[in-house]
Amino acid sequence: MEDEIVKIGATKRVAEFVNQCIDEKYTEVLWKRDGISCRKELPDGSLLYPKLDDLGDGIKKATIIMLLLEAHSPRAVLWDDFESASHPTLIRAQLEWLSKKDWQVVLATHSIDVLYQLLELEISPADLQILQMKKLKDDTLVYESLTIDDLEDLMNANADPRRLVGTLGI
Repeated sequence: MEDEIVKIGATKRVAEFVNQCIDEKYTEVLWKRDGISCRKELPDGSLLYPKLDDLGDGIKKATIIMLLLEAHSPRAVLWDDFESASHPTLIRAQLEWLSKKDWQVVLATHSIDVLYQLLELEISPADLQILQMKKLKDDTLVYESLTIDDLEDLMNANADPRRLVGTLGI
């Protein structure tokens, strides 16, 4: 999908996104013979081309997923273990990026960092739903729905919502 990704300008947009999360300046994601690299601009104006594999697992995962999502523009995004290998700055940037696109997003997470970052998003409470889910021994999946206000109340009370699944009757 390299040609399509380059044609729509995703390589530059995703590089700009990466810049939000690190203290370096990347200008473009590029395909080279030995894999995907990023064009890095140094303070003196010279360029380096580090491999995407060398930028860290979180940035690598985010870059690849974002390039593919930009190219396909799906109606729905399902992302399990969303926070995997991501530091809090990257988590927040990804949540903001996802919330600005015209698609429905379903994220699965075990991360309290993701929950904290959800509270910081400037998103309409009507556009956000939090489901706490639990799988029973008979493989039945049960859930409890929380509003953003419910989540904020729990977090302000210093209660970890991930540990409350049993006490909420599910």
